[in-house]
Amino acid sequence: MSASVPDTVRQMKTECTFCGRHFEVPVEYNGGTADCTSCGKTFVIAPRASHLLDGLNPEQIDAVTAPEGYVRVIAGAGTGKTRVLTRRLAYLIEELHIPADEILSVTFTNKAAREMDYRIRRLLGDSVRSRVSTFHGFCNTVLREDIHHLFYPNSFTIMDEEDQKLLLREIYAEMGLSSRDFSYKEVKSAISLFKKDTGYVAAVVSPDASALRQGLSGEPMPRIIGAYLWKQRKNYFLDYDDLINFTLYLFATDAGVCGKWQDRLRYIQVDEFQDVNASQYELVTLLSGKHGNLFVVGDPDQTIYEWRGASVRFFLDFPAEKTVLLHRNYRSTPEILNTSNNLISHNKWHIENPLDALKKRGVTPVFFSADWEHSESDWISRRLQEQHAKRPYSDCAILCRSLFLTRKIEEALVRKSIPYHIYNGTDFYKRQEIKDALCYLRLADGDDDLAFLRVVNTPRRGMGKKRISMLKEVAERDGVSLFRALSSLIGDRMFCQCSDFVALVERSRQQAASGEAVSELLNAVLKDGDAAELARALGYIARAKGMTQIAKETGLARESLYKALRPGASPRFDTIQRVARALGIRFIATMEHTAGATG
Repeated sequence: MSASVPDTVRQMKTECTFCGRHFEVPVEYNGGTADCTSCGKTFVIAPRASHLLDGLNPEQIDAVTAPEGYVRVIAGAGTGKTRVLTRRLAYLIEELHIPADEILSVTFTNKAAREMDYRIRRLLGDSVRSRVSTFHGFCNTVLREDIHHLFYPNSFTIMDEEDQKLLLREIYAEMGLSSRDFSYKEVKSAISLFKKDTGYVAAVVSPDASALRQGLSGEPMPRIIGAYLWKQRKNYFLDYDDLINFTLYLFATDAGVCGKWQDRLRYIQVDEFQDVNASQYELVTLLSGKHGNLFVVGDPDQTIYEWRGASVRFFLDFPAEKTVLLHRNYRSTPEILNTSNNLISHNKWHIENPLDALKKRGVTPVFFSADWEHSESDWISRRLQEQHAKRPYSDCAILCRSLFLTRKIEEALVRKSIPYHIYNGTDFYKRQEIKDALCYLRLADGDDDLAFLRVVNTPRRGMGKKRISMLKEVAERDGVSLFRALSSLIGDRMFCQCSDFVALVERSRQQAASGEAVSELLNAVLKDGDAAELARALGYIARAKGMTQIAKETGLARESLYKALRPGASPRFDTIQRVARALGIRFIATMEHTAGATG
């Protein structure tokens, strides 16, 4: 071998054992020989061990150091697949000198993406900016940069479930329908089914999308879908289905954009590959089409998303040049693994990979099949009473698939006088006060009818159904957004009570245009609200931090805090100030005047 071979993507540093000269050689030379370009002698390249391989078992090392190409890792539960993914990403960056932004790591949840990014930073430092995201997050990145090729602005709005519901409610009102005709869940399912074929994207992004306004046909459901697409186009909204579909359509219709992203992403690795659907599979195979480096990790025995289009066949039939089996389980006892291995062996589509327990022996799992709910809940309560002889109830937990299933169990616990607490919470971004705050920020960014409808009457400004209907008619007639329509009517006595709201939005837009930080912008918006609205927002933040801690810092009793910060409360301004100071939030004098009027 010769060290004068042209540079390749995968390089490693080495040293001539004769003259001591340092230079780089292809990583494939590791453990082989090379000709020194300085002294001309042939020397043996010492095999290089990496600290990134410390603590890994042989199978994990095999996966982390896997060659280029299509690699499949079959990782059973508890076998350290997240460690493999993060170590391989770090190995590519540190050992093979691949720039971090040329590696895409895809996970299925934001939580998993954050965890992977955190581990990478612990391994390589905070200066490393790796591309770790969900499928939807990556597509959002692509579209923010390139959606203008589809005649959409880069500042498009992504709708969540609540936004979709609000949009459908508006469509129902226009069509004279109600949720008794079609439930929102039913319509959203029909829309998702319709969007499985990406052909609709061409109609939505067309400069002349007015045909969508008339609906897809005379039947109610197609008309609803058509109206939904029209309103999306009019307001430049995208839902989660659109993120992948628009990206695939963009890549299919613009070879330049597709080639740019293929060039950027030389290595791609995907977590939970057993749960990818056809669109996701098409996306990663398309992106890896140029460099051919696709590393997938998953477990065909854990596929759970077939109901939303996932197919385990994509993983089973993956054209792997190398397959690694991870079978050493670090999580469970032999008794649990014996049970699961026996059950899994009966799977129709299965790759033989029985898990081996590294933990010591434990308790044998108990299986109980009840004929009806009462039998199940009674059995659970009896088992808890038996356990209570050995340990406190607080050491016991009941896991349920869904919250509605707890009702019968609660009844049984009450009958047996067993104390319990239900842990359940609303997602942060679904909380009313957080949605309101985000909608104010969306309006600061630009015209957004959904955000407008949510906050124009929060707090109450007398904008009932009649006034909203009149406003929609004006907006439709003049071809403008609802906010612009309201601005033009602010001198009318029907809408003059919204003058402060219009001024607030205009002021926040000026701040946003001047580059004001989002946190400062949000503070400014909240400062202009009334005391009740502010108390609601503070109440959530206080509960998140912990009422006990806030009570300690403010000197107020916990009961007083709960009463003052409950939704709809109008607390004294000095209470608001004390809570705000404990949370590190300062208020301007105008807020004191507004809040004092209600205190």
